[in-house]
Amino acid sequence: MSDTNRHAHSVGLVALAPGMVIGMAGCAAGSESPTPTETVTVTTTPSPSSAPPSPAPSGSGAAGRSIPDCETLVPLDVVQAQPGWERYEFVGQYLDAAEPAPLPGPVASEVAAGARSRQDCIWGVPNSDSGMGVDILQIDEAAQSKLVSALAAAPDEYTSFSIDGHDAFLTHAPWGIGEGVVVYAFDGGVWVVMGGHEYDQQVATAVVGSALDGIRAANP
Repeated sequence: MSDTNRHAHSVGLVALAPGMVIGMAGCAAGSESPTPTETVTVTTTPSPSSAPPSPAPSGSGAAGRSIPDCETLVPLDVVQAQPGWERYEFVGQYLDAAEPAPLPGPVASEVAAGARSRQDCIWGVPNSDSGMGVDILQIDEAAQSKLVSALAAAPDEYTSFSIDGHDAFLTHAPWGIGEGVVVYAFDGGVWVVMGGHEYDQQVATAVVGSALDGIRAANP
């Protein structure tokens, strides 16, 4: 993989289809005000040095749960059923377990840096700045517990709720060119991160809930 493509794929929840700019910043409880991540370009047409997406690591237990491809995790009809997302299309899937997702904040950064794998999924409107992303990270359950505790301890920053009985948190943070919405959800060592603009808890429940359902179905 070229340096350009490796750097592009290493930025979780940041994508650019032709004419589309999507960026994300998360934050960990107890950190300073969220800061935006770097926005980079990811084209949907693979360059000669780009390898096509490959299956995520599989295995038993939280150390290697099977993660389906993005379009199985969150089918396009689920995305397009959300208010204002009727024109969204699937942009791409990116895997780069060797480099951490750039989530600002000491706790989130630490946990993301120790993730066993990461799968980035991007949807959006071509030739626009409208889009959203979902990242799936496999992490140690001890690290998950630490992060959940930190998020729960910052109720002024994070709204705590549940998606199918699993811990979830919603916050507002810089995303691309403006304020965005970031949601975290957890399921036995799997950390689902969703980011985008102008969506609410109901939309997050539908999209993230679909991803969680897909992961559970792949790991009976």
